Amino acid sequence: MLPTTGTYAHPNDTSEHDAFTIALTRAQTVSDIMLDVNTLTQRTTFKIYCKIDATTYREIDSVVWITTDRKGVSMVEVTSDKDVKVTAQSAVAEGAVRSIPFRYVLVG
Repeated sequence: MLPTTGTYAHPNDTSEHDAFTIALTRAQTVSDIMLDVNTLTQRTTFKIYCKIDATTYREIDSVVWITTDRKGVSMVEVTSDKDVKVTAQSAVAEGAVRSIPFRYVLVG
């Protein structure tokens, strides 16, 4: 159960963007979803979605991060046999593209 890590380049706008997608081919638990939001300067909403059929995603949880919060975001554990994705949306444009490191662990 090694963590998967990466970095998401958060655009300088206010649209909702896919930060990363976890492609699942069998039932697994996505655990320890964490994002390092140290570079963000604006209120940002992070959402987690599960794919419920071949094309449709449904939101299952969200976290609103504000600049006075701690510099990390942790999201709920999810068990699914279809893809899971995390999105990010700033309330106000950041002024520049921001790098957001992330990690998660697949169990099962």
